[in-house]
Amino acid sequence: MKKLFLLVVLLLPFACSKKDPNQAFDSFKDDFINNLWKMYPEWASSAGYHHYDSILTINNQEYRDRQLKFADDVLAQLATFDVEGLSKNNKTDFRIIENQLKSLKWYINEERSYEWDPSGYNVTRYFAEMLGNNYDSLDARLRNFKLRLAFVPAIYDVAKNNIKNPTKEHTELAIAQNLGGSSVFDADLKAALEKSHLSDSEKQEILNGSAIAVKAINDYVEWLKNLDNQNPRTFRLGKICTTKNLSLIFNRDIPLMGFIRRQLTGRTTCTKKWEKWLINCGQNILEQRKNLSTRWS
Repeated sequence: MKKLFLLVVLLLPFACSKKDPNQAFDSFKDDFINNLWKMYPEWASSAGYHHYDSILTINNQEYRDRQLKFADDVLAQLATFDVEGLSKNNKTDFRIIENQLKSLKWYINEERSYEWDPSGYNVTRYFAEMLGNNYDSLDARLRNFKLRLAFVPAIYDVAKNNIKNPTKEHTELAIAQNLGGSSVFDADLKAALEKSHLSDSEKQEILNGSAIAVKAINDYVEWLKNLDNQNPRTFRLGKICTTKNLSLIFNRDIPLMGFIRRQLTGRTTCTKKWEKWLINCGQNILEQRKNLSTRWS
């Protein structure tokens, strides 16, 4: 999912002097990115777009259906553009968007990791980002922290309904990560509350919500530990990775390093923060691709 966020950074709108169809396509990209933020508020927050900091998504069937509809709607919009009439940059952006949306559909419909990867359900990182990054006043971040806490029990309840025959490796990872990250609701949160200017009642509300969140996390961990899964599925994706699907996935990643260079040299909206983030993403992508062969065998 981090890879899709990289797409957003690379497609941030920039000045374009050409008229239609490029002008229309640039407007389309603006709308696409704004709707993407709404669909994935956690990514928006990680990206530095904090309009949706009070929201966490719940990966139930309704949410997956909305993602698929989003992908289909945008693909239908893409089909209205004559790609050959676009500038080189917009042709590239067209293909990136198209492939990302097709990949999104593949991940939901075919890979279905929400059923076998319990580590995909881990809220602690989102709360840690809110306490650790000084993008807004501490009081504002803590108030959004409180609102996000309300989503936590439902996230883990849905996880228990979604998971079927998880892999041993991802189950162990989920247990370790959820337990390891839960300190954000204890020492880290208490230290932040001490520094804040919130009223005593607000602080207590946050502590109460955090206690409920920790209980949901611990219940999930215990559920995983006690899960009767005598024949866990392999972590290898196997036959679902046909030649066509592999092409879809690889073509999503291959252009990224080139786009990083273009973003760094050709777009004025790229700040030092984005430069560091993009470089790290590129390095992570290369590292991940070194290990792909074992999963797809």
